[in-house]
Amino acid sequence: MNIQRFEYLDGIRGVAALIVVLSHFRNAFFDAFNTSSSYAFLWGRLNYFFLTGGFCVELFFVLSGFVLAYNSFNRAQFLTKQWSKRLYRLFVPVFITSIVYFIFSNNNLFYFEELCKIHYSDWSSSHWVIKYTVVQFIQRCVYDFMLFSDWQFVMNINSSLWTIPIELYWSYVLFVLFFIVNKLTKMIWKNIAIIIYTLSVLSFMSFKGIEYGVLFIGGTLLALNYKFIVNTYNTKMVNLIFIIIICILTYIVECNWLNQVEFTFFSYKSILALLYIGIALRSSLIQKLFSFSIITWLGKISFSLYLIHILIIGSIGSKLYVLLPYLRHDFGLLILLLSTLLFSFSFAHIFTLCIDEPAMKLFDKYYPKMVNIVSFRKL
Repeated sequence: MNIQRFEYLDGIRGVAALIVVLSHFRNAFFDAFNTSSSYAFLWGRLNYFFLTGGFCVELFFVLSGFVLAYNSFNRAQFLTKQWSKRLYRLFVPVFITSIVYFIFSNNNLFYFEELCKIHYSDWSSSHWVIKYTVVQFIQRCVYDFMLFSDWQFVMNINSSLWTIPIELYWSYVLFVLFFIVNKLTKMIWKNIAIIIYTLSVLSFMSFKGIEYGVLFIGGTLLALNYKFIVNTYNTKMVNLIFIIIICILTYIVECNWLNQVEFTFFSYKSILALLYIGIALRSSLIQKLFSFSIITWLGKISFSLYLIHILIIGSIGSKLYVLLPYLRHDFGLLILLLSTLLFSFSFAHIFTLCIDEPAMKLFDKYYPKMVNIVSFRKL
């Protein structure tokens, strides 16, 4: 079967990862009250809805749900392999980068403490305030964090990692759902099964980040109904209307007009995240925009960028900020931003080529052998 390649979705993920980096740069290098001239000069011109890191994380979850579901519904044997690969895919890069963070911390290569002496930041002060032995660190990283989502541990080493246990947990929730859905033949029953399954999970299971699980399910529904979404009323006029609706909703969110609106398991931003991805699946203009080589390259390194950018902000970026007062104001802050992005992109690219991709190739190489061993033992 000829499976659709969604390079533009990788581009969206890359841009979202970049926005998360920008958001954390703001958290680290702007004072808590946003009163400095540097804030007015740089971030005051950029601080729009699209630079909200929290919203970009919601896009990540929708994209994860969509890609996992689409592959599971359209690729033979994908689902069985993915049970084990998902844990491997998340754990190996996270564990390796966490070890690097541990080494940096033990050798005083982070400058969050010095940074907070210049201006206090709750975000900066929360990183690496607890010391661990090597054994304690490995135990907490593997057992407490990956299996039971120890949020205090996450904040002490790399606050970006809070999404990983949620990704892992809901991936396995989805895999059970995919097995059920693949047994059904009619599309209406597949959709009903997803809705019933989701309501059951939300009613009887308790887990931090359950609102993000709804985004996973939303991505799954987009994947299941992909052909209907892209083929129904897919004209330039209809797509233009959808884009106008998205722009209006974005403006409403930006103006905080919906701040008082609350739902049980999701927010209005969650609905907006689903609409963004749904319209991206239809719009050739959006697909072309996010398919440029530089943007798809960002998508390629997005996971590595997500994992290591705080390492760069806390070491190289903070060191420059502490040593060079010029970088704390106005145009100097822009230089610091560009320098931080350059180092982050470079190391993320290296990490992707040298660790992330080889680790995945290693899994693909030895997975058939592992399956044969298990099958032989059953005999």
